[in-house]
Amino acid sequence: MGAVVGVGASLSSVYIVPLIGIISLWFLVPLIAFFLAYFVNNFLQKHQDRLAALEKAKGLTYLLIGAGFLEAFAAGMNNVANAVGPIVGVGLFTEGEGKWIGGFFIALGVILLGKKSS
Repeated sequence: MGAVVGVGASLSSVYIVPLIGIISLWFLVPLIAFFLAYFVNNFLQKHQDRLAALEKAKGLTYLLIGAGFLEAFAAGMNNVANAVGPIVGVGLFTEGEGKWIGGFFIALGVILLGKKSS
């Protein structure tokens, strides 16, 4: 966010209203997540006997693994957008070129830093 605002400030083109909206979400989303987690926890506490059967069938394990994959994918794509977005926004690359550059570095990271399974 700071990089995008910095590029906008250097070009004298910061859109204040969307910026205020984004900053307000930084405060609202954690509050909403807290209350959502609270209600989900209460629901799970009331239905522990049903969840025990799901846990024995490894269903909960697979559900958590799937959620972890989705979170990693979402976080990775967000970081690519954070890195490439300001460069495209300034006009150094087109949107298509930015996608290729971001994709290339994702692949490079997987090849160089990915753990090999044995």
